Amino acid sequence: MNKERKKSWNWRTIAIFAVVLLLNDLIIFEYFRIKNGAKIQVSENTDSLASKLPDLPSDPLSADSEMDDKIDKKASSVSESATVKSFDADARRLLSLSGADRSRALRGLIKDWGKDSPGAFADWALKNLKGKELEYALSRICGVWSAGSPRDAAGWALDFVPEGEFRDSLLSQILENWIHRDPQSAAQWALAMPEGAKRNDAVAYVARQWGLEAPESAAEWVLGLGEGIDKKPALFHLAISWAMNNPSAAKDFVLSIQDEKLRSSAISGLARGWAYGDPDASAKWTLSLPDSDGKLNAIASLSRIWGINDPYSAANWALELSNQDHQKIAVTGLIRGWISQDPYGAAEWALKLYNESKENNYPLLALVKKWSETDRKTALEWLNKSGLSQEEKQDLLGKLN
Repeated sequence: MNKERKKSWNWRTIAIFAVVLLLNDLIIFEYFRIKNGAKIQVSENTDSLASKLPDLPSDPLSADSEMDDKIDKKASSVSESATVKSFDADARRLLSLSGADRSRALRGLIKDWGKDSPGAFADWALKNLKGKELEYALSRICGVWSAGSPRDAAGWALDFVPEGEFRDSLLSQILENWIHRDPQSAAQWALAMPEGAKRNDAVAYVARQWGLEAPESAAEWVLGLGEGIDKKPALFHLAISWAMNNPSAAKDFVLSIQDEKLRSSAISGLARGWAYGDPDASAKWTLSLPDSDGKLNAIASLSRIWGINDPYSAANWALELSNQDHQKIAVTGLIRGWISQDPYGAAEWALKLYNESKENNYPLLALVKKWSETDRKTALEWLNKSGLSQEEKQDLLGKLN
């Protein structure tokens, strides 16, 4: 029995071994057949195959770098999208608040977002904020912005902030450190502006801030400017800053200017700058000047600053002027300054004068006119509640048009 089993096992083993050898031969044959066929196919279809392959980098080591770049760009895109959504959420939350909560939210928004993208934040603020809130936000943002890129900050303010006292203040803030560090660079920035009003404004702002640092150098620069640049606003602003620090030296410079039109602008600036510190002295000097357009402009200029800082003293001075032309110019100037700070206080003063003397309606007319230029709706609402007769109101409104 054992012999039969052993014999059966031997035959079975031999059969299996034979099958394995046969399969091995078939595999080897198929390998060489495929190999030779593939060579022929590649040789015959190189163009077709190449067109289906992805482009490979010439440097194999750069493949990882290119993949990293793609990943970085994707991550950056996702991060940027998330950042925008986060800012939008914070901004919407701020606009939904009021009072102290809104003020805290604004400070937080400026802190969190203003440093990395001051330009975008400034654009958002200009579009969504108003009044003192807007002025606060832009002052804070431009302060941070100007520390890193004063050129961009100044260019933005010049392009987008409306003309007026606030833009003057904002650009002075931006230019202050820049001119302290490198006035020539700031001067080059101004002169590189496109020819026209924008460049004239930039030159004027640089002259004003430089005048606080080194007025003699600023004066030399302004007077040496070439053709195509209006020197009048630059001299006006330079004289303002010079007179704020040293009115005596500023007077000597201004009166030494030979060109009458340039001297007239400088005189007006001097009167304004002096009025910040000593309006009485500025007024006394201005009235001592020979009659000219420069004198009239100087009266308007100093009375405006006086009207901002001490309107009742300015009003008393203006009403005591014996020259009617001078008085009208002074009243107009002080009202312009006064309504920028306290329009209702200016309105009460003008209305009181009118009720005391119906013949002297100029202060009231000047008030309604100047107030209407800045906030017509509020000015007309006040006029309707002023107690004036309908005929008097119509008379005032008729003189406005």
